[in-house]
Amino acid sequence: MFEWLTRRRSIAKEHFKALSALEENDHETALKILEPLAEAGNPTSQITLAILHMEGQGVARDPAKALDLARRAAEHGHVSAQVELARWLLYEEGVDRDEAEAAKWLQKAAKAGDPQARCNLGFLYDQGVGVQQDHKKAAHWYRLAAAQGHTVALFNLARMYEDGIGVKRDVSFALALYQESGSKGHEDACLMAARIFEEGNGKGTNNAMAFGWYVKAHVSAASDEVRSFAEQGMERVISRATPEELVEIAKITNAK
Repeated sequence: MFEWLTRRRSIAKEHFKALSALEENDHETALKILEPLAEAGNPTSQITLAILHMEGQGVARDPAKALDLARRAAEHGHVSAQVELARWLLYEEGVDRDEAEAAKWLQKAAKAGDPQARCNLGFLYDQGVGVQQDHKKAAHWYRLAAAQGHTVALFNLARMYEDGIGVKRDVSFALALYQESGSKGHEDACLMAARIFEEGNGKGTNNAMAFGWYVKAHVSAASDEVRSFAEQGMERVISRATPEELVEIAKITNAK
């Protein structure tokens, strides 16, 4: 037992040295450390080396070798490897798309509790990619990931509750989910929250709250299109606001 622990600590120490070398862009040293560790069956070294081969860092880009290493790590139960392998099988350039295999690895990682895997698996069920489309299962996996604070899962689950897809329609709950996702920086969630406040969620409109979420969308925006949309929303709700709402909008503006 003590020999096993000593060996494990030694491997972890060597892997840390490899990561330190990578931080210094010393790929030659990193590869010298990682290759024997990966060959010996260390899954963390296998997926690290796989990423280097997939991205062509320090070596010629080799998707086939990257996939082989990633599969070996995934078969060892390395959750991050399972998630990364699934992503490659779905989206990576130079890799033959295999939706069924991607779904298989996401199932394993999701059952192990990984929030990204749970969100991604929810998306597969949502869209019917690699699995039979099943909105109830999609909502189930989104819900589990959302409970772990996953930003995209919160947004996707909100969309399902707003539209009543796979769940009983509940706009108020959808709004709460959009707000939670938006508070984590999801620009589309900010826009959706703003829209519900602007149009009303069965309890009347709230132009001040709508303005506040358009502001958040503008701050979070990664594109000119979203910024423009948020600006138009701010102008629109100002034009419709009551005197009381304008006071609240002024407070939000001064706090920006």
